[in-house]
Amino acid sequence: CLPEHKEFYATKGFIQFEEIISTAKANELAKASDDIISKREKARKFEKSQSTPELQKYALGRNLWMDHPSFKSLAYSKKVHGLVTELHNVKSLRLAFDQLLVGSNSSNPLKANLIESFCVDPILCALIICIKPSDEKQNEDSPWPNSLATGLIVNPEMELPSPPVNGLFLILLFCQDAAQYYYNEGDFNTQFLKHLGLTFGNTLKGEMFPKISKI
Repeated sequence: CLPEHKEFYATKGFIQFEEIISTAKANELAKASDDIISKREKARKFEKSQSTPELQKYALGRNLWMDHPSFKSLAYSKKVHGLVTELHNVKSLRLAFDQLLVGSNSSNPLKANLIESFCVDPILCALIICIKPSDEKQNEDSPWPNSLATGLIVNPEMELPSPPVNGLFLILLFCQDAAQYYYNEGDFNTQFLKHLGLTFGNTLKGEMFPKISKI
């Protein structure tokens, strides 16, 4: 992470990195995500389906790292954690969770920014990785990554436009040790961590929230 990267991020609130993972890894994650969603749909077959396939994937697409080694290796990636810690000048960070997102014109579960979209406070940042590019023309001013394996690091306050239609993205939400789980009606999956035994107000700690310290 170069000084100019830090300056750009501090000024703009976001920064892109090409091939933040390998293209082979991105393809691997896209395939694995289909497998995980399919298994979760079968396991929860009596639950109400969401109104669109995109929302259904979002509803079932949190904490993929717990169910597949490809996502787990990314959750513990020292390269990724190292880049984020250097960009923010912090010694360590935690992965609050990962989240699959499919771009859609009709059903975007994200709100204006990370703070309004997720049930963690405070949020350090998110890394959004394109694991399948959209085949539609993208607005040139959009910060969303739309090249395979490109990553976007975005701060909690930055306004996010709608993601590219039909693009497939993996969001890694990062926090630090003081972060807590809270009820946020803007988070489509705000109840998710309750299924893992947490209650609102709990601090995010332990093995459920991978932590890597700067070497």
